[in-house]
Amino acid sequence: MTTRQQFRETVLRPLLPDAAAFSDEQLNAWIDQAILAYTGYLPNVLSGVMNLTPGQQDYDLSAFAGPAGVFDILTVELNGEYLPRLSRSDPRFSQGRFWDLVGPAQFCLSWAPQQVEPLRVTYSGVHWVPESDASQLSIPDGHLEAIKLYVLWMAVKKLEIEHALHPDEAGLLPPALAASSAAAEHLFREKMHEIVSSAGLSQVTGPWKMDARDRIY
Repeated sequence: MTTRQQFRETVLRPLLPDAAAFSDEQLNAWIDQAILAYTGYLPNVLSGVMNLTPGQQDYDLSAFAGPAGVFDILTVELNGEYLPRLSRSDPRFSQGRFWDLVGPAQFCLSWAPQQVEPLRVTYSGVHWVPESDASQLSIPDGHLEAIKLYVLWMAVKKLEIEHALHPDEAGLLPPALAASSAAAEHLFREKMHEIVSSAGLSQVTGPWKMDARDRIY
């Protein structure tokens, strides 16, 4: 896996050598944005085990999921059996062993467990952003081209705005930024469609939307 510093210095810096125009802090922020944009197309799929509490039907998955959060629960497995999902409002919910996701990270069972039992939950969440230069990027190395293209898109947008505001000071763009921001955006989205297609998904359903509280839906 590649660290943030390795990616910034070996992949981005050769393309964006002007540290005055593109500070480490700016590039780090764009890397974070790129990871969230990538998540919108291809969420992080994670799995973990939580212990059921006797008599408890509702569970908060926030602590269980950690920084990845929970977009959706994909599978729930108890004692080697995959349990079906059924809406809690369905009258059949209390008549069998079902589960439902009733809030951003609120998980409920249709029955009250009688003893402590391990429940394996597979869920989709966010690809977490790096906390420091030494942090490894959560995106597979083979997909980092998309992160690079997103950062270049943001860099082009920044220069376009600056050149529009100060046309007399405009100089030649670096070769990597010679295209328009619209063209740069197209390259990123085209790469994401290629990645999703190669991942074996039938179609691209993203990008997800993010609200003012950084919740993706």
